[in-house]
Amino acid sequence: MKRIVCTLVLTLCAIALVGQLAAQTWQVAGPVPRWGHTAVIDPTTNVMVAFGGKVPGTNATPYLNLNDVWRLSGGLAWTALKPTGTAPAGRYQHSAVYDSLNNRMIVFGGAEGNASPCANDIWVLSDANGKTGTPAWVQLVPTGTTPAPRAQHGAVYDPNTNSMIVYG
Repeated sequence: MKRIVCTLVLTLCAIALVGQLAAQTWQVAGPVPRWGHTAVIDPTTNVMVAFGGKVPGTNATPYLNLNDVWRLSGGLAWTALKPTGTAPAGRYQHSAVYDSLNNRMIVFGGAEGNASPCANDIWVLSDANGKTGTPAWVQLVPTGTTPAPRAQHGAVYDPNTNSMIVYG
């Protein structure tokens, strides 16, 4: 008799648990899956900042280039950042570096179409980690010869010369 009662209780608990699980739904708690984006790390605050990329679209526009900005904090919580200023055009396969001294992400080039046109513009996201103020976009217009438009390239930041070095 005890065995039957225990089996019945366990069965009822299992049915209740399955009913609760079936009633639950999943929610996206971060950026949509993408490729060709960039991400930089702020080592002082343990924050990652991600920008842009490409996602599948609809039949009319098979791909969509993004220009959104997301922050991943050390607690593994995503936050959509809403920078002020004029944002760069949506793009993918661009490069980005992080200037930790000035808390800014610097973005160069990338593809703005499906495979072209490519850009050779430079954008700075100030207060990039979102911890010291509201992030803001500013387009830079450097002096000298601008590198040719490109995508799928790399870049590094040299803090000694405050320079972004682009290659490829």
